[in-house]
Amino acid sequence: MGPSPTPHLTVASCFKYSVYSTTVCSDVRLPLEDLVDDSGSNEIFLSRTERENPPATSYWMEIINSQGRRVHLRSRDAFDSPSASNLWLLSVENVATFWWRSGQRRIEYLASESISLGYWLLHLVIPLFKRLEEQVLMMHSAGVEIQHKGVLISAASFGGKSTLAHALLNDGHKFMADDKLGLFVENGTLMCTSSYPYCRDYRATEDLGNPVTEHQPASMEVGGIYILTRGAPEATIKIQSLKGYEAFSLLQVNRDIPLSFLRQREFRRLSSITRLARVFRLEMPWSLERSIVVACAIADHQTSLKRLVGPRNGHQTD
Repeated sequence: MGPSPTPHLTVASCFKYSVYSTTVCSDVRLPLEDLVDDSGSNEIFLSRTERENPPATSYWMEIINSQGRRVHLRSRDAFDSPSASNLWLLSVENVATFWWRSGQRRIEYLASESISLGYWLLHLVIPLFKRLEEQVLMMHSAGVEIQHKGVLISAASFGGKSTLAHALLNDGHKFMADDKLGLFVENGTLMCTSSYPYCRDYRATEDLGNPVTEHQPASMEVGGIYILTRGAPEATIKIQSLKGYEAFSLLQVNRDIPLSFLRQREFRRLSSITRLARVFRLEMPWSLERSIVVACAIADHQTSLKRLVGPRNGHQTD
């Protein structure tokens, strides 16, 4: 996936991590274990610049107002027609400015605050880099490994996906993502990336969450995508298979931050993904006490799918 790294790139005081199924070689000591021992084929290099100011750009858009900070994406070229050597720049208010050139694997940065640098790097910078450079479709989803496949749990903010991921983790399944991961097609198979080993089943500003020991860092074939809807606390758990436009529209809603200039490209990519994906609507009781029951229903559903030769039109369990 994506271009091979430029052989001569190095980073002083390099720490290597597996993040979003990619090796990141960084001069920032992230709140992660140094997980990678040797060079991979898909490295990203991150280093503080010696420049006093970021490079000049001509175009900008505000892409998110999050954690009380404004975030802007800037570009040397027009957003709707970037060149193969375009310069991308991402600024996070009062934290840092990051930039890179298209086709290269080095991200440079100027930091004004170091406390939350790791949060923004993991939560936004690397996912955006993979989205723009590797054309990975980033999803607003949690993820776990079940039956040796990646299972996505998608919902709006405060929709229960982190709680369910944490419940599945407690049930013995390996953790892949808490908030976002990437989808891509490889040799006709729908695959998903991992993210980083932190689970945030609570809310706090610029906080990655609690560290997870049982983490699956590698990309995996997707076993299913579950779109959560709320039911009454005493409701029966229902899992319904979705096809065609209904599946496409719900996946569209659960993508990562919308970027207007990527709309057509990601529309086509999502269409291809929808044809390969097993997408389900999961109506879950809105009850924290029943989250483990919902988690078990997802695991049981994946087990039943593994036994089937063809797709199933629906499933319901108590």
